[in-house]
Amino acid sequence: MEKHLCPFCHQELEMEHRIKFVDYYCRNDEHYFAKRLCKGELLAIKIRLTEPDGEKLYLKVHFNEGYSEVWKHSNQVARFRINHTFVLDYNNPEAIKKKIRTCITFG
Repeated sequence: MEKHLCPFCHQELEMEHRIKFVDYYCRNDEHYFAKRLCKGELLAIKIRLTEPDGEKLYLKVHFNEGYSEVWKHSNQVARFRINHTFVLDYNNPEAIKKKIRTCITFG
């Protein structure tokens, strides 16, 4: 069975089987990373990164539907939709945070 690793901390992802898809995830204080697969195809990823002040920034990329969403924990109701998917450099979480903040600011 293929191992799925968190792109941030490189720990093995936990797995949950659903009827139509499989979720893999990593959860800790600094980040949350999840990906959803269906028949081996990546459908979506969800990321939460925590700022030094404790603010939580979220990004969800819907590869199968071709759009992304960004939001902050403090205004969880207001999700901003971006009509494209992001290519992310997981080696640079600060750049991902900046991208999320920029999308929220100009959302």
